[in-house]
Amino acid sequence: MTLYDIKTINGKKQRFWNTGRCRGIEDYSKRLGDFSEEIREATEKRKVRVLDIGCGYGNVLLDLKRLFGNRVETYGINLEPRWNLGLIRKFGLAEKIFTKAEIDKNLPKLYIGESSKGLPYPSNYFDFIISVASMQYVPDKAKLLEECNRVLRKDGICRIQHSFSKTSLPLEYKNLFEIWNNKGERTDWQEYLKRFKNIQFKVTNKEHGEYIILRKAKNFKIGLELISSLDINQINPTWWGTKAVYRII
Repeated sequence: MTLYDIKTINGKKQRFWNTGRCRGIEDYSKRLGDFSEEIREATEKRKVRVLDIGCGYGNVLLDLKRLFGNRVETYGINLEPRWNLGLIRKFGLAEKIFTKAEIDKNLPKLYIGESSKGLPYPSNYFDFIISVASMQYVPDKAKLLEECNRVLRKDGICRIQHSFSKTSLPLEYKNLFEIWNNKGERTDWQEYLKRFKNIQFKVTNKEHGEYIILRKAKNFKIGLELISSLDINQINPTWWGTKAVYRII
């Protein structure tokens, strides 16, 4: 995935951002519902913390700081070191979200690493967790859901867009979240997760599909053992996502 492209148009060089990683509040809301209104209501009562998993250029986090200022603390996670704080700073300045005098104090606290290996935050830390177009790349999706529950505060809300069904791919790779029981029978991952009272599935519109809402629950364990994960992009460069295969324990 490229950071951005430089093209010459009418004799002038212009930067074109990766459209999949520069989504702001408006685009996130199409995929996760009106989460920013929930944040606004919460900031009227207290200072809140927001985590974006797979934040890309950090557009939505910069937007939140622009709207709510010091009433919100923003945190982001990106997998690759090249998607770093310097890139987020460059984006914020280029898109005129903040000036040079404002940008540094409004940057998110960024962690670079694999989110499903454990989130580097204390328990009961975040009021809101959001994630768009990222969960399908996570090697251990069940572990990440457990970790999101751990770092959520008591009344916290996690909203995650999922794209685990790839209808255009060969049969073996259509489902990126595969669950098997000890009898060798496959279990539908959505039906499995619906057993948990703190998990819901919602749809914003047909174009952007479903998202998961996860609320804080005590002793939340999904009960799945990761058997294998496979980056399907390594098979075909036009395929995107990481297939995770689990056994029910």
